[in-house]
Amino acid sequence: MLCLLASAVAEKDSVYEVNGSLIRKQRQGTLVFKFQGYNCTLEFYWSPYLVHLDQPSSGAPTSNKKVRSTLKLDLLDPISRKWRDADVLVLNSGHWWTSGLHFQVGQEVKMNMSMEEAYRKSMETVMQWIKNEVNTNKTQIFFRTYEPRHFLFGEWNTGGRCNEEKLPELGAAPVLSLPLWTHIQFELAANKILPNRTYDLLNITEMSARRKDGHMSVYYLASHRAPMKRQDCSHWCLPGVPDSWNELLYAFFLKHQATRL
Repeated sequence: MLCLLASAVAEKDSVYEVNGSLIRKQRQGTLVFKFQGYNCTLEFYWSPYLVHLDQPSSGAPTSNKKVRSTLKLDLLDPISRKWRDADVLVLNSGHWWTSGLHFQVGQEVKMNMSMEEAYRKSMETVMQWIKNEVNTNKTQIFFRTYEPRHFLFGEWNTGGRCNEEKLPELGAAPVLSLPLWTHIQFELAANKILPNRTYDLLNITEMSARRKDGHMSVYYLASHRAPMKRQDCSHWCLPGVPDSWNELLYAFFLKHQATRL
């Protein structure tokens, strides 16, 4: 998105980073860029679950070493205080919903809660926040669907690879690498909390599923190629597939602006 917007600015020096912090798993990261002369600020906040990610609570069994974090499903990520007054707000969650989590609602640890139920509860929390805290007459809200991964013969830590993929999938609709429950649970939450649909859905899942050739594979390190056994078939090359998502977002934005004239 930064590259897309900056490409339209003649004075490149007028686009600069205001502040930022390292983006790492289980650690908040931010990037804030200012477009001087346009009254425009582009902000990125790393919040993969949108709800509050915390250390394992006292209710988690200490013998279960796979439990690394607690998701407090009824509490929004504290960084959300930065989102509320945005003119355009793009939210997405789903990519990091994997094993190694347990869930909490209020003071109760939900050790037997399914991933599907937890995801729906988290989306209900996000949508309730939008309903109560966000002025949707001012803020245009987008929910972006998840982007697929394309690991073959394993996962990111078990030798999965995609380096031999050279062309997109142009045939029948590809099998998605993530289950459809994220979309189903999102719709259930939306129908319950935001039946008037005060948001736009940026559905990039199927179009991205066709781009098995678009990942970084062994080229995600700045100085050299990564080992063949540690490929990145999850994130995308730039320029690449995310540029298409941004073009769709831009089209939605123009359509929204036209309807307000």
